[in-house]
Amino acid sequence: MSQFDSPKNTPEVIEHCFPVCSADEVLQQVQTADAKVIVTVTSLIPMINEVLKDLSSSLCVIVVDADNERPGLSATWTTWSEMVNSSEIQQKWPEVSPEAIAFLPCSSGTTSERKMVARTHKATVAGVAMTPLLEHDGVNVVISNLLCHAAAQSFTLLGLTSGANCLILPSRDPHKLIEVLTVLEPLSVIWLCPSPYFSDLNPLVKTDDLKSLRSIVCVGCSFAPAAVEEFLDKMPDRDAITFTCGFGMTEASPIIIPQKNNLDPTVLGYPLPNTELKVVGADGKNLGPGQAGELYIRGPQVMKCYYNNEEATTEAFDGEWFKSGDIVYYDETGMFHLVGRSKELIKCNGRSVSPLDLEIALTSHPTVREAGVIGVLDDITVEKTIAFVVPKLGMEIDIEELERFVSSEVAPHKTLSQIIVIEALPRNSTGKIIKRVLKERYNLMLAEERISARPSYR
Repeated sequence: MSQFDSPKNTPEVIEHCFPVCSADEVLQQVQTADAKVIVTVTSLIPMINEVLKDLSSSLCVIVVDADNERPGLSATWTTWSEMVNSSEIQQKWPEVSPEAIAFLPCSSGTTSERKMVARTHKATVAGVAMTPLLEHDGVNVVISNLLCHAAAQSFTLLGLTSGANCLILPSRDPHKLIEVLTVLEPLSVIWLCPSPYFSDLNPLVKTDDLKSLRSIVCVGCSFAPAAVEEFLDKMPDRDAITFTCGFGMTEASPIIIPQKNNLDPTVLGYPLPNTELKVVGADGKNLGPGQAGELYIRGPQVMKCYYNNEEATTEAFDGEWFKSGDIVYYDETGMFHLVGRSKELIKCNGRSVSPLDLEIALTSHPTVREAGVIGVLDDITVEKTIAFVVPKLGMEIDIEELERFVSSEVAPHKTLSQIIVIEALPRNSTGKIIKRVLKERYNLMLAEERISARPSYR
């Protein structure tokens, strides 16, 4: 679902909503963006009605997939065919300033509330022009992800600029993806949010299904190296496949570091052209090679501001430099390495623990489909590491055996305090784990005495 804000004599600004958002969440986005038009589909009509009844002003609603009989549509609503055939459509586009806002995607909201990111036309074009994700013109691109976030917007534009044939799957259905790959010839690319997609694909896919596949592009969230390795081993020619992952964020339109054929999520790579990066310590001073600190970004693809949120914008910038919140370091060659998110790092006995290291270890176990690790305070103000894990289909997780396995894979100070088995992890539209929801779930489980708080000794 998209919302359009169209001030006088200016082109539309597009904001995408995740289709499983609640009416309250959509209402908040509509009000923050001062939306004038909602473009939606028939399956979301009941939710849109809930949004509209709480608005003081009326909005134009366009329903894309409604037929001419207009079942269930208000008399004031418009179908897509009615709109495109209308004589009132503006035939001449107004001039657009490069600094004008083009998109209002929402930030991930994994550790705090989501914020609207103001991406200008300049930032959008720069992000697309600098991102070499499609190596061939006219390829078949299978997009197995929802087109409701910054990465999706950019990849769609990449497809248009390269003349690609883009096939958008309606859901993250591994059976449908395999079916499509078997009929696409001769060259195809799949673009997906990896976790836990590869774990779902591996039991189903056969080598013959992948004959046309030449490239995999993963953006939006981290991946489980063991699951990707298992998938790539099924390729008819492992050396012929290009596996590309992109490190970035909504605020950077969205890629800042692409990395090819690397299966270590902690190794990021080198920045894109025209992109400046620096690592800053807690004292505000620039750090050198091998020293971990916060990643600052400067470049034409960086957002203008957080829309209608001056306080968050001021906090996010140091002059022209955007403060990413990621803890990284770079080596002597200038290659960047990821430590973790500053808000997610867990302090155990005076040492920092990255949840990513533990999540990689957990998902390398043959019974674990996906994993999310959080830090929580115990009674003596010491953080302990809590892992939520989801078993692979048809498998059971032996918690004690998994604890021993993880202990053998990581440094002693990174040992897990507790493992909790659940059915699914909460994820946002790009596939990132929403850690704040995991913390809320943990506290609720404690309050309801469904789990006990184990001691956080090492």
